Amino acid sequence: MARAYGSGAALLLKRETAYGTQASGNYIRMPFNRCSLGSEQGLIDDPVLGYGRDPRAPLQDVINDEGDIVVPMDPRYLGFWLTGLLGDPATEAPDIHDEMCPDPPGLSNFRSGKLCVDANGDKSVCVEQVDVTVDGADRCGFDGRQVPCTWFGFEFDFLDADPVVPLVCAWERSVPGNMGNLDGIVERDTSSGVGSVLLPGADGHYVYANFQVHSTPPGAVPSQIISKFDCSYAGVALFDVEYRLNIVP
Repeated sequence: MARAYGSGAALLLKRETAYGTQASGNYIRMPFNRCSLGSEQGLIDDPVLGYGRDPRAPLQDVINDEGDIVVPMDPRYLGFWLTGLLGDPATEAPDIHDEMCPDPPGLSNFRSGKLCVDANGDKSVCVEQVDVTVDGADRCGFDGRQVPCTWFGFEFDFLDADPVVPLVCAWERSVPGNMGNLDGIVERDTSSGVGSVLLPGADGHYVYANFQVHSTPPGAVPSQIISKFDCSYAGVALFDVEYRLNIVP
């Protein structure tokens, strides 16, 4: 089967750095469907008289670059054509903080320390402290049973929270232990992790509650666990707290 006329044609493209300046660098081979681009320089009669009946040699007219080119919608090369037609793109990076990341909520009445539980089961900070005595006076659901423990944590009021952006708290403790709840043990022998929670609405009050199980055998010496929390919102650090959990026999 004979090849179509022009089937071996190649279109090479090189861009000028400034108009009228010869382009440098390597050519780029571009795909195309049809091309009739070309230049033409016509001739015009010499209007000067006085040299007899014989006309003088014609003059060269201006060079006309005309024609069209049809190119495929190829995402790999379309940018070259758009840049050639429209010039370099003039774009600005968006303000990521203003347009993509919400501002953190306003916090007030921040309290941290030992938590107490009222008759309705609601928890609140009753003693603001860093040193928390773990004496097992409370009861907590852990691994399918109620165990002696001590509640601790923090609470605060908040304004203008985004209902879909969580509060993220990274935690670590000096002594590895089992992490869990009433349903069972979630992680065993761990000393760090990350937790997240959605604040209850745009404005309100939130209590972050934790507990330490009191499981020291009779006659054991007092021990201490350092527990730290670093909390952020939409990537912005909000606060950090530290507790010294003093476990007494």
